[in-house]
Amino acid sequence: MDHIDHVVKLVGIDHFACGSDGSLRGWPTDPADEKALMGYYSPERFKQASYRFRYPLATEGMNDPKKWLNVTAGMIRRGYREEDILKFLGGNWLHVFRDVMG
Repeated sequence: MDHIDHVVKLVGIDHFACGSDGSLRGWPTDPADEKALMGYYSPERFKQASYRFRYPLATEGMNDPKKWLNVTAGMIRRGYREEDILKFLGGNWLHVFRDVMG
């Protein structure tokens, strides 16, 4: 939440949105799925140390899509207006897509 507040202060809510690389189904919990991901994200694939695989694949506390509800609740607690929350959760992306793609 502090990161959200910080970036909003830097650039404004109209120029900031969440971006999740996670699956809408969540991160793998099956060891077979984890093994497949480890093969994809192996150090051989990415030589730079900063790209090395780590598991779990998400920020601690945000490793499940349902936890985005906590971000919404946190923004409400911090006094963000509903229209600003909607901008952060996808409205700003839609704005960019409309401007770029028509």
